[in-house]
Amino acid sequence: MFGAHGLRALAGFDESDLRLLRMFSVVVGAGGLSAATAELQVDLSTVSRQFKELEGKLGVRLARRGRGGFTLTKEGEQLHLATRQLFDAIQAFMRDTAALSLPTGPCLRIGLVDALLT
Repeated sequence: MFGAHGLRALAGFDESDLRLLRMFSVVVGAGGLSAATAELQVDLSTVSRQFKELEGKLGVRLARRGRGGFTLTKEGEQLHLATRQLFDAIQAFMRDTAALSLPTGPCLRIGLVDALLT
């Protein structure tokens, strides 16, 4: 999908890559870098730098951007689909594991006051 360089880059996938993918998803959803700045709460130069960083890590151009507007390349469309699947899977995981922390039976909580000030 992204060539050998992109596969090597994702082999060491970490939290910073997840942030870049989130940024990419927001940019695509907003329809461009400028439109995404409000939701991401960063300036345009930061969004542009992060977008270029993601393209550099993957070794492909993800979008055509400029005066003509913002359009995804074929690789950008593939990444967008994969990113949506990833974030859907993360949400499903969070939903499934949230049930593990719910109490299964009655819960009795006792509070003790060590000292009172009047």
